[in-house]
Amino acid sequence: MKILVNSINTLSAGTKTITDNVLNALGEYNSITYVGDVVKSSKGVISVPFSSGKVKLFTRVLFELYFSIFSYVYRPNKVLIFANYSPLPCYGEKHILVRNPYLVDKEANDELYSIKDKVLEFFRRIVFKLSIKTADTILVQSAYMEDKLYEVYSIPKHVRVKVLANPVSENMANFSNKERAISPEGLKLIYPSRYYPHKNHLFILKFAKRYYGRLIVNKVKIYITLTENADNSFLFSMLADVSSVVFNLGEIPQNSLFEEYLTKDVLLFPSISETFGNSLIEAGCFGLPIVVNDKPYARAVCDEGSTSFIAMNDSDESYKHLMITINELLQKKKNTGTDFFCRPKAALAPNAWIKAFIGE
Repeated sequence: MKILVNSINTLSAGTKTITDNVLNALGEYNSITYVGDVVKSSKGVISVPFSSGKVKLFTRVLFELYFSIFSYVYRPNKVLIFANYSPLPCYGEKHILVRNPYLVDKEANDELYSIKDKVLEFFRRIVFKLSIKTADTILVQSAYMEDKLYEVYSIPKHVRVKVLANPVSENMANFSNKERAISPEGLKLIYPSRYYPHKNHLFILKFAKRYYGRLIVNKVKIYITLTENADNSFLFSMLADVSSVVFNLGEIPQNSLFEEYLTKDVLLFPSISETFGNSLIEAGCFGLPIVVNDKPYARAVCDEGSTSFIAMNDSDESYKHLMITINELLQKKKNTGTDFFCRPKAALAPNAWIKAFIGE
């Protein structure tokens, strides 16, 4: 089987993680994979210059034209689009993975802060509508996304829609059953996410400021993983006021992220919208209790027994509810020791994920 893959648009943390996880699995096929310039070229993998940075839009327009033409030369059996967009027809059966929550979630769109973001998402929806018409299969990561897709778009009869959960890396899976040490004091929460408006980091900082003294007394520490840029500089100016509670680790390489799951107690996940949320699956593999924003995407992905669902918006009730939940987790950890953690959940390995993606 010949496979042609377009992955040049997978530059965000979540989408790049998926690409990194499955590149080796793609090597088992007769495949050509085009990736963004943040990934190095290797056998069967071609890094496209200027696919990130200031000229990325121009590069992607030209690449879409090239990719369509090349598909008729290469004549693959399957064409895999790893992130949302492929408006031009291609030779072979085309499968598109939807990774952008704004494409299907109106609430997330309403939460966008800037005019620039709103305009970009408007045009992205237009391109995605065109992509649907050229697809054979659209893949989403949860039943919630599937419902939203049908709400927002008219899906042609020839297009199949499938739900395919995200995979975890072999590295992550291998370390998920490793024994962990646990301190009876304090609570360490982690939110491993880059900054995007819908990720809701601001909620964490406002919460920490509101309950700063109480969090310090109870030895509660919250770890975030941001790299400063023009879009999130306002968060870094706020960090100084809560520096004994909120700690920024910077972006963590995927191949060492397992160490954070082994040394933290809880996943805190305040995101307003997600296509899926890699961290929710990864934390589940390590048996971490999860405190997540009470949104439909979270209900579709997380188990009731190991998850605390809390509305995380800028309201007194939300901040109070999170503090109550943290107090409950502190007490549970003190009383139960290692039984504080949940039974690890199985997740798709990269090989199985690729097979499901291409429909084997």
